[in-house]
Amino acid sequence: MSVEIKRGLLQFAFLRFIVLLMFLPTSESSPICNGGCCPNYYLDHSGNDCIPCEKGYFGLNCSSRCPSSFYGLRCVLKCNCSHALCHHQNGCVHFSTSKVTIIMERF
Repeated sequence: MSVEIKRGLLQFAFLRFIVLLMFLPTSESSPICNGGCCPNYYLDHSGNDCIPCEKGYFGLNCSSRCPSSFYGLRCVLKCNCSHALCHHQNGCVHFSTSKVTIIMERF
C-alpha cells in the first residue's frame, strides 16, 4: 500500500473519530459517564456539576475546538466562507472598512 493511500486512510479515520465525538449522544438529565462527565460536557469549577460545552468546542472535557470550517454548539454548523475567516464559535467573520476607520478614530 502506498504512503499516500495510508495517509489518506489515516486522515479519514481521524475525521471519522472527530465526527463521532461531535454527534455522540449525551444525556441531558444526567451527563455523568463512568465517574466523569460525558463527552460534550466539562466539570464546573466546584467539581460537582457537568456543564455542556460552550459553542466552538466539543469532545471529552470540551477540549477540542471545532474542525476547520465548522462552528457553533457541538460544531454542527458549517461556514459559507473560507476556513481562514471561519471563527470556531461564531462562524464567518466579516470585516468592514468603516468599522476599522471608527476604531482608528478613537485612538
